[in-house]
Amino acid sequence: MRALELPSQLGGETSELNKTLRRSPSLAKAARAAHNLRLALAYLKAADRMIEVDDFPHDGSSDKGG
Repeated sequence: MRALELPSQLGGETSELNKTLRRSPSLAKAARAAHNLRLALAYLKAADRMIEVDDFPHDGSSDKGG
């Protein structure tokens, strides 16, 4: 999975990108802080997709307790 390779390619910038993303509503704007814009944007998009997937219930149950 390429998404798991991207942080190691970015090195120490990964943490800074994550912080920048929290302050910015735009993936593109957050990526501009990196030395490699294309790689940073790919990482942020992959991380965003992973977060979206993680937000869904995994076992078919809901948080409503029903």
